[in-house]
Amino acid sequence: MTSTTTPHTPDLPPTTSTPPRDPAKTIDAHGTPGRVPWIAVGMYLAIAFAGAWLSCLPLWTSGKELPELMATPTFALSGTLMMWSPALAAFIAVFAVQRPDKPWRELGFLIRPFWRTMGFCIIAWSVPVLLNLAGALGVGAMGGFDFGSGTLMNIYAKAGVTGMDETTLAWMTVLHTLLISVPLGVSAALGEEIGWRGFLVQALAPLGKWTCALVTGVIWGVWHAPLLLLGYNFQDRGIGGILLMVLFCIPVGAFFMWLRMRSETVWPAAIAHGSMNASVTLGPILWANDPSVLKTFNLASMWPMWLCYAVMAIIVLVVWGSRPSPRPWRCDVEEEPEGDLELVVTPARAPQECIEEPTERC
Repeated sequence: MTSTTTPHTPDLPPTTSTPPRDPAKTIDAHGTPGRVPWIAVGMYLAIAFAGAWLSCLPLWTSGKELPELMATPTFALSGTLMMWSPALAAFIAVFAVQRPDKPWRELGFLIRPFWRTMGFCIIAWSVPVLLNLAGALGVGAMGGFDFGSGTLMNIYAKAGVTGMDETTLAWMTVLHTLLISVPLGVSAALGEEIGWRGFLVQALAPLGKWTCALVTGVIWGVWHAPLLLLGYNFQDRGIGGILLMVLFCIPVGAFFMWLRMRSETVWPAAIAHGSMNASVTLGPILWANDPSVLKTFNLASMWPMWLCYAVMAIIVLVVWGSRPSPRPWRCDVEEEPEGDLELVVTPARAPQECIEEPTERC
C-alpha cells in the first residue's frame, strides 16, 4: 500500500482591490481635472452668486440712487467684497468639495516656468490697454465723440495742473494708468479671476475650449446682476443690462481664458482684468474734446471695444490654441515618469531576476 503526499502550497497574501480614482480629483500637468467636478461647480456657483448679492445688499437697502451711491465708501466696499466672493467660493469648492490631488495647480497659483509666466504677464498688462484704445478710436471715428484735447485739459485744470503741453499731459496719463491704476485694479480683479478663470474655466475645460468660453462668459455676465440692476455700466435697470453684460463678458472672458490656459497660471488673467478696468476710459480721456462725454460714457457706447476683444480671442484661440506645446525636458517631480517600461537583466543576478526601469528619465 502506497501513500501519496500533497505538496505544500504556501499561503498567498489576500489580494485587495483599490477602488478606481475619481477622475474629477485627478489633475493633469495643465491643471485640468479628468472630468467636470459638477458638485464642486454647483457649490462654487451657489456661493459666488450668494456672495455677490449679500455684498450689494447695503446698496439695495440704502434708498439712494446709483450716482449718489457711487460717491460713498459703501459702494467701494460692496464692490470689493463682491469681486472677492468668487475667490471664497473657489477655495470652498476645491478644498472642501472637490478635494483634488493638486489643488493649487488647478487654481493656477503655481508659476512655472518663470519666464514664460512673465511673458504672459506683459501681454496681459499691455494688450487690454491697446484694445481699449482701439475701441475708443472706433467710437470716435463713428461720431461717438469729437476728437480734441478738451477732456484731458479739463481734468488737469481741475487738479490744479497748468502750464504743461498736451503731449506731456497725455504721456503722464498713460504712465499713471500703467504704473498705478493697473496694479490697483489687479488687487481687486484677482478675487474674481481666482474664481472664474482659476477654478471655473479649469473645471469646465473637459467640455472643450469653445464650450468653456461660452458657458463661463454667460455665467460671469449674469453674476454682475446685483450691480447691473442698479443701473451700473449700462444705465439699464432691467434685463437689457444683463444681456449686454453677457455679450461683453463672452469675448473678454474668452481672451482671459486663453491667458489662463496658455500660461497655466491665474496671474496673467488677473493682470489683464485689472488692466482692462483701469484703461476702459483712457481713450475718451485722451481724445474726446467735450468733457461731458465721461458723464454719458457706458460700456454699451464702447461696443467697438467688444469687437476688438472678440477678434483677439478668436485669433489667439485658433492660432495658438488653449494649451502650451509639450516640452520633452519638463519633469514634474510629484508625478510618475511616463514612458514604456522594459525588462533589463543585469549580469550580476540570476537570469530570472529582472528589474523594471523606465526607458526615459528626467
